[in-house]
Parts: sequence; structure tokens; C-alpha cells
Amino acid sequence: MKRLIYLIPVMFLLSAVMEAGTNEITGQQQDERAVADTVTFQQGKILIEQNCYSCHTPEMTGRQRLAPPIQMVKMHYMRNYETKEAFVDAIADWVSEPNKDKSIMPGALNRFGLMAPIAISEEDVRLIADYLYEVDLPDFRGHGMRHMKHGGGN
Repeated sequence: MKRLIYLIPVMFLLSAVMEAGTNEITGQQQDERAVADTVTFQQGKILIEQNCYSCHTPEMTGRQRLAPPIQMVKMHYMRNYETKEAFVDAIADWVSEPNKDKSIMPGALNRFGLMAPIAISEEDVRLIADYLYEVDLPDFRGHGMRHMKHGGGN
């Protein structure tokens, strides 16, 4: 019985040491995940600039536009796909094979026509869509906010 009395504090001490070690690993894993998320975010930013902004640039206005601004694309996809996973899947599906039946922006389809297929890997499209979902885009010029308030427009 005496041994049990001495053994209990040792067990508590050992348990606390093991838990502290687990927390350190978790903290390290969290730091690594944050770095990986930052790298992924930066890759998405670079990829969207290289592959999307030539047509969907937020800078062009009026007749200069070749396609709807990226902010409009994001707004429509956010409105139609509630989760990040659904948003990313829908963008990836559209880019892999644009067609009229999949379009959620009929106004843009009428104005700009069907998006031409682009040679880009699904992994890169998913990085772009992930970035697009997460980034706060600036307001775009040349479009009224009625689209967001009433759900109308493209």
C-alpha cells in the first residue's frame, strides 16, 4: 500500500511531462501548417495572376473587358456554393470543361461568349480557387452593386 502512495505522484508527474511533449508537437505542427497555408496562398496568387488576370483582370473597365472581372466570378460562385470545398470543386469543374450547361453566369456568357479551355493542371486550378475563396478582392469598377443586393445580373 505504501508503494502505491508513492507511485501515484510519479504517475501524475509522468503524465504531465508526456502531455507537455504532445502540446509541443501540436504547436510545431500548427506552425508548419501555417507556413504551408502561406505558401499555398502565395502559389494561388501567382497562378491567378499568370492564368486568369489576362481576361478576368480587376483593372479593366467597360469595353476593354475580355471576360467578367474576377470579383464578379467570385461573387457568383460564393452565392451559389456555400462551402469552400463546393466552391473549389465548382471552379475546377468549370475550368476543366467550360460549357453553357454548367454556366452560372448567363449574362457574362451572353456578353463575352463561352470561356475558351485553358491548359492548366487541376492542381493549379484548385490552388487558384482556394486563393480566390480566401482572398479579399477590391471592389471592382464599372459594375453596380445591385447584383449583390438583388441577386440579378450575370
